[in-house]
Amino acid sequence: MPKKNSALKTDTPQPISADVLYKLSLLIEKSKQKAVSEIGGAVNMLFWYAGNRINDEQQGNAKAAYGVKP
Repeated sequence: MPKKNSALKTDTPQPISADVLYKLSLLIEKSKQKAVSEIGGAVNMLFWYAGNRINDEQQGNAKAAYGVKP
């Protein structure tokens, strides 16, 4: 019978160094910031397209009368 690999034992895991935890926290924070930025951009485009569609339906893409010299 083959000898079992000692790496498969359920020994107590080794603690993770503070440096590794710090780098992981930076990676998580950067990913969260990127996700918020991407979502914000997508929501902004959604509202722009929705407003543009409403404008087209209500006014037929005509310009508003305000700001025109009488």
